[in-house]
Amino acid sequence: MQIFENASDVLALPRPDNIFLLEPYIPRDCIVMLYGYAGLGKTAVSWAMAQAIQCGKSVWGLPVSQANVLYMELDMPVMITQERWLSRDPPFQPSFTVAFEETSLDCLQFLSSYPDERHRGLRDLLQKLHVRHQFGLVVVDALREVVQGDLSLSGLPRRVYDAFKVIFPGATILFIHHERKMSQGLVGYTDPKQSAAGSMEFINVAQVALQFIKRGRETFLGHRKTQVSTDFPVIESAEP
Repeated sequence: MQIFENASDVLALPRPDNIFLLEPYIPRDCIVMLYGYAGLGKTAVSWAMAQAIQCGKSVWGLPVSQANVLYMELDMPVMITQERWLSRDPPFQPSFTVAFEETSLDCLQFLSSYPDERHRGLRDLLQKLHVRHQFGLVVVDALREVVQGDLSLSGLPRRVYDAFKVIFPGATILFIHHERKMSQGLVGYTDPKQSAAGSMEFINVAQVALQFIKRGRETFLGHRKTQVSTDFPVIESAEP
């Protein structure tokens, strides 16, 4: 805990020239939720974001600050990922660090003093990677793969986010998550209060929430929540 007896001392703290890794969507040292229906291209767009930040090159005309990136691919096997990268035109050739785990995790064990052998080994490995590379962005694909049991338990989102912040201090953690299906009578309508599968608390506790939206043949990225930007634009994203 940091305590400032004089609040004005906060302004004297060192700060980066740009608080964003990808402006205005991905700030530094924050929790970001990227969610939407399955099949809209969340993963493909997150690859493009990760690559742009790793290389420090603008994407979709948006400003980018360079930082090392770890992409935790827990939702897709290596072979399928390889096929998707090669099938793009031109083939996708990422330079970020990527980690695969084909069995779901219980990230709350990362907070435990007595994790099981598997999670203790994973925690040690990830911490060593972070010490070596000082990741500015860690992408977790997907949230469902790191939580065991009911996502709607009160207090769970904070513990999940803390589990990753303990391993990757100073990094932005971006979680990809699937949106809850709406009833047939509400086709085309998305209630932001019922949008993510599980508890709305995951969005409430995050600093930024980004939602993929399908309207006709167009896909948009909605800035549903931010504690950083003053603007809430909805812009067309690149097609996956």
